[in-house]
Formats: sequence, structure tokens, C-alpha cells
Amino acid sequence: MWAEQLFPMKYNRVGLLVGAFFFSAIIQAEESKNVNSSLSSVREQIQQKQQAIKVQKKDLDSLQQQLKADEDAIAAANQKLQTSQNQLSKVRSKLQRLEAQRTKLEAQSRQQERLLTEQFDEAYRMGQHDYLKLLLNQQDPAAVDRTLAYYGYMNQARLKVLKRLDATKAELLRNKQE
Repeated sequence: MWAEQLFPMKYNRVGLLVGAFFFSAIIQAEESKNVNSSLSSVREQIQQKQQAIKVQKKDLDSLQQQLKADEDAIAAANQKLQTSQNQLSKVRSKLQRLEAQRTKLEAQSRQQERLLTEQFDEAYRMGQHDYLKLLLNQQDPAAVDRTLAYYGYMNQARLKVLKRLDATKAELLRNKQE
């Protein structure tokens, strides 16, 4: 009561109001410190996250570059594979052609050898009529001429067969080398 006398009611209210403001300011300062502390913590977390994002972006860029390099390498390998397959196909085709040609040449060679054998056999059988006997015998000059012409034709035919056989053998050798 003495306070009421000394301080009328209106001053009490002012005191309460000043006290409330004072405590409010202290509470607000405390809350401000807490908020600033929270903000600082959040800012620090944001910076850490941003740093982590930068590192991840660098890693991602590096991985993308590696992926591009790998894709380029795969494309080059595919190109080489396609080229190799084309060459292999050409080689196989040429090999088939050469094998067919070899078979034909071997058959031709056998036929020419058989023909030459027949010609030699016939020449041997006819060889019993020696050139010298024919020339010395001279019974019929027309027969001698015919026989000499026949021997000439036979020799020319044998030479042709021999030349063809040599050519066939040479071609067969080239075929085998290829």
C-alpha cells in the first residue's frame, strides 16, 4: 500500500509494462540468438550440401566423359568388326572360287595326261614301223609320205597336249599358292 501511495496506479502499470518490455527484450534477444544460431547451422548445412553437389557434378561429368569415350571405342570396334567380316566374306568367296577352279584344273590335267598316255601308247605301238625302215623300204612313196605326215600330225598333237598340260600344271600351282 505504501507503494500505491508513493506510486499511484498508473505508475504501477508503467512499471509492469517496462518490466514486461524488459523481459520481452531479454527473451527476444535469447530467441534471436537461437534463431541466429539456427540460421548459422542451416547456412553451414547448405554450404556442405552445395559442396557435395559440386563434387557429384564433377564426378558425373567425369563419368559422362568416360561413357562417351567408351561409346566411341565401341563404335570403332564395331566398325573394325564389320570391315573384318566383309574381308572374311570376300576371302571365303575367293577361296570357294579357287577351290572350284582347282577341281576343274585337276580334272583337266587328268584328262590331258590320259590323252598323252594314249598318244604315247599309240606311238609306241606304231613305233615298230621305224622311220628308217619306212625310208629304206620305199615300196610306195605315197604311203611313206602319208606315214610321215601322220607322224608329224601325231607329234604336233602331242606337243599341243604337252603345252596344255604344262599350262594347266602352272595354273594349278598358282591356284594352290593363292
